[in-house]
Amino acid sequence: MSYFPWLTILVVLPIFAGSLILFLPHKGNKVLRWYTICICILELLITTYVFCYHFQLDDPLI
Repeated sequence: MSYFPWLTILVVLPIFAGSLILFLPHKGNKVLRWYTICICILELLITTYVFCYHFQLDDPLI
């Protein structure tokens, strides 16, 4: 059984990569930049919603 945190990587990496765009210098298309930032914020909001409303401490899988 592999204990590598695939789900954590799939959730955290896009949020981290999208938030890095705010700190990189802007040279290209503004639409692409705002599209990426909006996707990052949307994924962060969905992750927060799922964690807050569906996380159960008494789950035997934790």
